[in-house]
Amino acid sequence: EAVWKEPTSLRSVMEFEDDLDQYFSADEDTSGFGSGWQKLDEEDIRFRPNELWGVAGINGHGKSLMLGQICLNAVEQDQKVLIASMEMPARATLGRMMKQAAGVGTPPKAYRKAIIDWMAPNIWLFVDKLTPKPKDLIWLGRTIMKVSGNSLRCWSISRCLFP
Repeated sequence: EAVWKEPTSLRSVMEFEDDLDQYFSADEDTSGFGSGWQKLDEEDIRFRPNELWGVAGINGHGKSLMLGQICLNAVEQDQKVLIASMEMPARATLGRMMKQAAGVGTPPKAYRKAIIDWMAPNIWLFVDKLTPKPKDLIWLGRTIMKVSGNSLRCWSISRCLFP
């Protein structure tokens, strides 16, 4: 015979009154870095340490383009970035990001060199395989923490972020 049991995970809004008072009295959280887009940053969309962001959508609708731009915006804010693209080779990923950074389809050699020099201190690429095994991703996560002292943001253009 079925017996009704009150779910313990449902709470009244009234139970959060003190929490809300603390939320609105706390100093603004400025950890992490902004998206680089004024409207998002005005809404306090930030990429904070220990947050996991996922981007999903239909093929060809700009997910990689957006994440590439976020990586460039992170570099502009002196953030370290690891790109672990499981969809496209490093050459294609960097080529697309280079076009974004330059603002032109084919930047001249001298301009490409300047962009590479700008990217170099803050961008790394995981270029092992396009379809890594779970143990490879675990190794990657450990390496990120070791190399960066926990400050590296790991971005996977394959729709997954590991901050």
